[in-house]
Amino acid sequence: MKNFLDIGIPAELTGVLDRLNIVNPTEIQELSIPSALRGDDILASAQTGTGKTLSFALPIVMSLKANANKRALILSPTRELATQIMKSILSLVDERDKSKAVLLIGGEPKTRQEKALRKQPQIIVATPGRVIDHIQSGSLMLNNTTRLVLDETDKMLEMGFVEQLNEIQKYLPKNKQTLLFSATISKNVETVANRYLNNPKRINAHVAQVNHTQINQEKIFVEDKDRFKHLLAELSLREGSVIIFVSTKSFTEKLAKMLKQEG
Repeated sequence: MKNFLDIGIPAELTGVLDRLNIVNPTEIQELSIPSALRGDDILASAQTGTGKTLSFALPIVMSLKANANKRALILSPTRELATQIMKSILSLVDERDKSKAVLLIGGEPKTRQEKALRKQPQIIVATPGRVIDHIQSGSLMLNNTTRLVLDETDKMLEMGFVEQLNEIQKYLPKNKQTLLFSATISKNVETVANRYLNNPKRINAHVAQVNHTQINQEKIFVEDKDRFKHLLAELSLREGSVIIFVSTKSFTEKLAKMLKQEG
């Protein structure tokens, strides 16, 4: 099994990884980090939980240490994921370098973010909508961006960020390295890849399938008008906690209200 030194990470950073109890690279890290360090564009298929954040965070931290004029933009579909990415990056840098990274997400004061941007941070982790807000207000310039990361691209497309990604691209330099990560490489993801990437290195990190013999899975096909009735019937058959996944934030609120009305 290779270690991080074997794939090009310097001892300075491997020492940091050791303190974080990260000793050996995962498959996606082993496959993508050498290509990222060479400057290749990357189109990578990797599930959440495979260590893909370090796959782009380590090369970014290394390259920015070497050149203070470089900037990296990391786009994420959700505030929660962007916050996780920022936490990972901050764990890799010295205390004095933490101000060189900024998190741009909704739900936080824009004025505080504008103040952080005036310090010309080298690493920007953001959601697409907030990036456009700062571009339009003049607080963010992307002309010196040398590396772009699109994380969870399939989720960004599912959430309707295509137009926002295309708008952001207008402000990015043509000559840059782009790293695209997605759980699946669908036709829509391929379309984005063709637009953003230049002769990318294709990487597919396989995750071993685990058979959970104690889990039963069923499908029930119903008309839309009958869904809530069937949901109530299923809930009446179960004890303990139940998790219900729905497609949108607004529907979680609506469904919770409907269930409360049913006791």
